[in-house]
Amino acid sequence: MKYRPLGGLTREQHDVINHALVPLNGEQIGKHASRHAAGGADALSGLSRSMISDFFNTPFWPNIPDTPTSYPPSAHASTHAADGADAITSALDPRALRYGLQKLAEYTFSTNGSQVTFTGLDIKTHRFYMFVVTAYNPSTTDAVIHCFINGDTTATNYYSQYCCSDATAVSAARENSAAMLNVANGAAMFGVAWLGLDCNGYPRWYGLSAERAVGSIRNITRAGGYIKSVTNITRVDLVTSVAGAFGIGSKIIVYGGSG
Repeated sequence: MKYRPLGGLTREQHDVINHALVPLNGEQIGKHASRHAAGGADALSGLSRSMISDFFNTPFWPNIPDTPTSYPPSAHASTHAADGADAITSALDPRALRYGLQKLAEYTFSTNGSQVTFTGLDIKTHRFYMFVVTAYNPSTTDAVIHCFINGDTTATNYYSQYCCSDATAVSAARENSAAMLNVANGAAMFGVAWLGLDCNGYPRWYGLSAERAVGSIRNITRAGGYIKSVTNITRVDLVTSVAGAFGIGSKIIVYGGSG
């Protein structure tokens, strides 16, 4: 076919137009796509950018249809923070997704106290709860921290098994109580307890307490549970067995599963 110059087009562009308009070897227009596929008689795999430079060479933005005139950038990370105008919910918090935990509540005692109540829980959503406790017991009596489920504070509806060890002795016992963690008199402690439902819907927990002064530290592990099955846990009360055993500065943080 004779090359016919067409207003400013390159030879290659002209050939593309002619190729699209003129039947090839008797084929009908639009019926020869297979020729241009990889391995075809007239494959386009070797088409270079130089042949369509008006698109690939910058600036090519005007050649893309229906684009906005501008994308004005602005720093807005703060709007996605907690309490921001467009806050990411705790369920979508990247930190929660990364570690599998999300912080649900935190309470610090500004005066000596005996109880803290956490409401608005939903173990069907959170799967389990982890309580991280740092406490100081200013009283002269050793205390335990009870875990009461859904507002039931009747001690005989709970059982707790403990094992206590220090430098000279080991002791163990089962109690008809809701004891979950321990805090010795006149001393600080650090404890972690996990709460969940077993496969039959009974609340169970496991608690670890490191108490007394570091030089005479005592380890207490506890496994406990509620004698009634439940469909959900929506409230937990942590109550000390001795009045005021949550001294000033004692802190409880509650975490839940993220999915």
